Amino acid sequence: MSELIRMILVLGVSITMMILTINASSHASQSKFLKEDLEVAAHDASLQLDVEALSNGYIIFNQEKAREVFEETLERNTGLSEGEDYSFIEWEVFDHDTNPSGFACENQTNPTYDYESPNVNASFTVSCPTIIAIVKHTTDNYIYLAGESTDGKDIIKGAAYTYEFNPNAKKIESSLTTLAAVNSDPQINSLNSDLVKKGDFYWPVPYTTNITSHFQKNRPNPVTGVIKNHNGTDIAANGVNNQPAVSITDGIVSYTGPVGGYGNMVEVTHPDGLVTRYAHLNSILVTNGQKISGGDIVGLIGSTGNSTGPHLHFETRINGTPVDPLTIFK
Repeated sequence: MSELIRMILVLGVSITMMILTINASSHASQSKFLKEDLEVAAHDASLQLDVEALSNGYIIFNQEKAREVFEETLERNTGLSEGEDYSFIEWEVFDHDTNPSGFACENQTNPTYDYESPNVNASFTVSCPTIIAIVKHTTDNYIYLAGESTDGKDIIKGAAYTYEFNPNAKKIESSLTTLAAVNSDPQINSLNSDLVKKGDFYWPVPYTTNITSHFQKNRPNPVTGVIKNHNGTDIAANGVNNQPAVSITDGIVSYTGPVGGYGNMVEVTHPDGLVTRYAHLNSILVTNGQKISGGDIVGLIGSTGNSTGPHLHFETRINGTPVDPLTIFK
């Protein structure tokens, strides 16, 4: 659990908890107690994340485990058992698995999702990964915890736990803070004439086309030794440190900042479900939500995160699935 929390902090995630407004008959003091218990249960449930997805910058809930933990926490704090003392009216999950195109809090061009409960008078606007839980029970099996007399009234309450991304948290700022400053550097001011185009796309590293590690399954991680998929292509050569990485085509910057083993990373969303990632950067030179063109500089290559030396880890994903970057250049 401590490792999971560490990764959440690395993501620079600020978490906001909200309670749904639901019209239901209840005593004020009882509602207060139940509200707090539901908040805690929703919080514990939201920590049940897919660790590999999180290390890649995505929030995907382990739905089975999340609901199990919700029930365990609520029973531990209230003595209520699911099925005997209360029932679920709604259990809804919004994450990068159910919404692979992303959320408004990451990219302002993405829509928000207006959730309307089909069973009770409850609504919620989802703009980030969220778990929503709505439960029903009677005062007979809870009211004593609030010091009230029992009267058999139904209590309907809901809690929502939301991950609100702050992509600029802990961002390592570059001394080269603008593209104008980058283009004035004599080492890279010939960039425009050095761009390499392969088919419809620009090669992400104008400095070199040398590949040091290909997209492959079951590759031992060079830093940790753990065998796992290598979902991108590593590009490097002597002198590549602080050379520019460029966007391969037009798009909108959908993430900037540190992400676990990726180090400083830029993610760009393109048309037709294509997403590209540029990782291990020394410096990030674009901002979240920025529109960019093919060949525009997104950052300077480095060795941040889990890296054995300066290189660009370049990834391509289509509708959320990693694909070999070299296939799109053919």
